[in-house]
Amino acid sequence: MKGEWGMNTENKMKQIVIIAGVVIIFLLAAPYLYKVLLYGAGWVIWGFMAYFVGGVPLSDILSWWHIFLE
Repeated sequence: MKGEWGMNTENKMKQIVIIAGVVIIFLLAAPYLYKVLLYGAGWVIWGFMAYFVGGVPLSDILSWWHIFLE
């Protein structure tokens, strides 16, 4: 059975379920995404302060991720 937009009913239902799933996953992950963005902003602010105020070399600021490799 063709729908209004030339899509059959099964494809419409599949699309609705996928969109609903994405929305639910986003809503469940929102508190964690908030924390990730907050910590990311903190790292950026710390980097600017260390570089401009503390005189820390840029290579030291950008190489902080090496602690995960040890």
